[in-house]
Amino acid sequence: MSTPTTTLPLLKQLIMQKWKHEQVYDKVRNRDEESHHLFPLENEGRKVFLGTKTRSLISGIVVAGLMVVCIAGIAWWPARIQNQAVQIAAYGHLQHDHSGHSAYDHPNSAYWEHVKPSSKSGNSPQPQSNDDNTIATCGSTVEEAKALNCTWDLLAAAWLPPACVDQELNEDFRNEGPWRYFADREGTEELPEEELPYRVGEGMEFYASLKYHKTHCSYQWRKMHRAMMRGTKIENKLADYHHTKHCGYVQMQQGDMDDLMTKITVELMSC
Repeated sequence: MSTPTTTLPLLKQLIMQKWKHEQVYDKVRNRDEESHHLFPLENEGRKVFLGTKTRSLISGIVVAGLMVVCIAGIAWWPARIQNQAVQIAAYGHLQHDHSGHSAYDHPNSAYWEHVKPSSKSGNSPQPQSNDDNTIATCGSTVEEAKALNCTWDLLAAAWLPPACVDQELNEDFRNEGPWRYFADREGTEELPEEELPYRVGEGMEFYASLKYHKTHCSYQWRKMHRAMMRGTKIENKLADYHHTKHCGYVQMQQGDMDDLMTKITVELMSC
């Protein structure tokens, strides 16, 4: 009878231990279910993290792009401001010195005209053609210019008395080209150089590039210096101080060297 008495307590102990394990499992499962309701699922948290990371990456790209644009603007803007200032100053100079010429009323401040000398030339040296202080002229028409022994001067874009012609500089200036000339600002009608001497008078102006204008000014300065060293004469327009100022502004001008912004009027000058 001792065997059943010993077996029952042992069996009861095993049952109680199993029941306790089941209770612990139920409690853990209940806590997991409660956690499921109290906190987001792991995959949902991962989605939120990835979404935040993507937004941060996009924001970083946008900020970097804006920084590049700002840096480019900082590098470009001062040069643009300087160029505009030069154009405004030059246009103001032209309006002041050549207010009587319609081309200087053009709304585009980059529109240059290589034309008649200023009427405000009281402080400019007067050109002389010979030792008796007489002034040689070329008349008012091409026929008169030829009759007065004047010749076409490509550098000056004018008919000049012989005493004012620097043939060597003329050839050097021509060789700086080839230069192209047009009847219109848009460059739709090109003109041969042989036609230029006869485009005298209103409405017969022609157009050339900014490079032409800069080179013209450079060579005209050389011509003045050579005349000073040699004691030779220069034409009335070149002797006008306002032409020197004008060429100084032209040399500071920036832009497309092939732009046809130079309007040229053929003149019959004195010397």
